[in-house]
Amino acid sequence: MPTGSEQDPVELVCLGRVSVDLYSEQVGADLAAAQSFRRYIGGSAGNTVVGAARLGLRAALASQVGSDAFGDYVESQLIREGVVTSALRRDPERGTGTIALAPHTGRGFPRIFLVEDPAEFAMTPARLDVDLVRGATGLLVGGTYLSRPHLRETTVAAVAAAREAGTKVVFDIDYRPAFWGVVSRSKGEDEDSVRPEVTEGLRAVLADSDVVVGTVAEFRALGGSRDLDEAVRDVRGRTGALLVVKDGAEGCRAYPGDLDAPVVMPGFPVRVLNSVGAGDAFMAGFLRGYLRGEPVETCLRWGCACGAIVVSRLACSDATPSMAELETFLAAADRTEGVREVSPLLDREQVATVTRYRARTGVGVFAMDHRGYFAKLAADAGRAPESISTLKNLLLSAFTTVSAERPGTGVLVDDRFVGQTQLERLTDGGYWLARAVEINGRIPLDFLGDGDPAALIRTWPVDTVVKVLVRISADDEEAVASVQRDRLRGLSRICRSLQRDLLVEILPSPGRQYAPGEVPTLVRDLYAEDIVPAWWKLPPQPDAAAWHAVADVIRHEDPHCRGILVLGGSTSPDLIEAGFAAAAAEPLVIGFAVGRPIFHDLSVRWLAGEVSDDDLVAGIAANYRAVLDRWRDAHRESR
Repeated sequence: MPTGSEQDPVELVCLGRVSVDLYSEQVGADLAAAQSFRRYIGGSAGNTVVGAARLGLRAALASQVGSDAFGDYVESQLIREGVVTSALRRDPERGTGTIALAPHTGRGFPRIFLVEDPAEFAMTPARLDVDLVRGATGLLVGGTYLSRPHLRETTVAAVAAAREAGTKVVFDIDYRPAFWGVVSRSKGEDEDSVRPEVTEGLRAVLADSDVVVGTVAEFRALGGSRDLDEAVRDVRGRTGALLVVKDGAEGCRAYPGDLDAPVVMPGFPVRVLNSVGAGDAFMAGFLRGYLRGEPVETCLRWGCACGAIVVSRLACSDATPSMAELETFLAAADRTEGVREVSPLLDREQVATVTRYRARTGVGVFAMDHRGYFAKLAADAGRAPESISTLKNLLLSAFTTVSAERPGTGVLVDDRFVGQTQLERLTDGGYWLARAVEINGRIPLDFLGDGDPAALIRTWPVDTVVKVLVRISADDEEAVASVQRDRLRGLSRICRSLQRDLLVEILPSPGRQYAPGEVPTLVRDLYAEDIVPAWWKLPPQPDAAAWHAVADVIRHEDPHCRGILVLGGSTSPDLIEAGFAAAAAEPLVIGFAVGRPIFHDLSVRWLAGEVSDDDLVAGIAANYRAVLDRWRDAHRESR
């Protein structure tokens, strides 16, 4: 969810750990019982910088990853989130930190460190971008980066640069006994295990900090006392910083100065799914307020709310809210005594403002996901079904030829006639790619994968758009309409939970044509059923006013919708041109998905043996270019 531009000044630099976290999807089970995992950015600095970026801060990460595929993942994911990565270094000798986790609702959580001596722990002062620190509004450092001599030296150097430039220094105590060698790594979060040398090490940047944030246990470690009040007094005697003590579900309290007059902020009652990452989310929310000059009360409230949202979800970085989610959550908290069931409240906001990484840009889609249609063409030509796969491979060759020449292209394919090798080729090529999930021609709607779309979609690359075609009309029989709504709603929620873009294509029920005004009504009705696609693929509308009516519904229900694609159907090139002219006047219609006008005639001739492979590819490429040109020209005219 990128924010700002590359020229905008950095508001926050997070120095510290970043890793890949592999979360068991079997929540509450030990790692020995885990069967499947999901991958996220992890590490305290990684979690916080993602959270800060989602909340609108121009944030940068100063850390290290390996020169490996997981390092590629971390960097690309950070860029998608809008994080500045100029200070993220690559270590050619060490791997990217990788941790397997078993989330629990309690405080502790089993974990396995899969990479010993990872790149994140090899950061040195020579690899630190001090100019970035000097130019930032704030610097966040953490206690874990004080646990080893070279990391402590790096942190002290960063803090010194910040103090010289007037950059605010925020110290997250972030005490992890395992990283200090106090307990074995299998003990995880045993924060009560403290030694005098740990207390001394944690104090390395205390005097130069403007803010100190930690849990009750972490302040005890920093203050060197089992008694919290005594520990806080000790810390106050060493720094004039704003002290923020977090106390889990109870909330937090801050000491701007006098220890006898704390600012107290209660927590938010939510249903806890996973306690991991709440502190990093708190820090992101707090920093969003602090670095923008908000009152302490606001900073604390935002921090507590972000922590509450994260514990109601599975992951750390990926669970952190956007500003829109935070505002939605706080508005609900103001209206009610509690927000215990937070997930349903925020699902739409998270999908819209967090998981939809790509900006709204135009795309001209070559639609070749037809299955029954191609089967009939082959049968009419007396060709075996296997010929369809050969034909589709040739169509894909035409697509990739044109895509190499022009930006803003995409392809819609099926799993039946397009093989795994070709699908991997499309994925590796970075194309806009959508795959059909519905069983061709089935009414009521049903899905591939033996009716279990979740199992199928999990096997698809994460950037693949999930396309579903449903035939609906306003006067459908209720028995059929009810089944279709239920299945679409279920698919929408699956895509939401798996963070996949859903493209919904609607066509009239067999034997029907849409009446004027019917499409906006159908779209509104689907939103009312909690069906929230990232994309719509809609039939041509009679004029610009009709497109505006549809788009107004979508803007009202989901202002973050990626856009509408106008489908071509079986219309002639002249009708396509007229349809594009009407559609291009509506800004939310950002592209097309056209198939048969591009491939039909040449495919029939190829199946009849009248056209060679090379001529087919050349002809299809020419047809595709012509449709792209028509869309470009329609846009120019509309502007």
